[in-house]
Amino acid sequence: MKEALTNLKNNAPSLLEVEVGINISEHKDAYDIVFIGCFATRSDLNDFDKDEAHGKVGDLVRKIKEHRTVIEYEI
Repeated sequence: MKEALTNLKNNAPSLLEVEVGINISEHKDAYDIVFIGCFATRSDLNDFDKDEAHGKVGDLVRKIKEHRTVIEYEI
């Protein structure tokens, strides 16, 4: 999953930067992986949601995830 998420940087034009982290915490409430994507505009984020490469990775994630949380914010 990490490789697929990281490779979005090369395959989704609206994605400027990507960071994928694997959890090292043993806390019972910890998640296993985090994906952080940076976009120039909110429109680019919306384009990413419709991107074919993003959709293919989404299909993979849906097959192997137990839970998913999404947080979208602006700086």
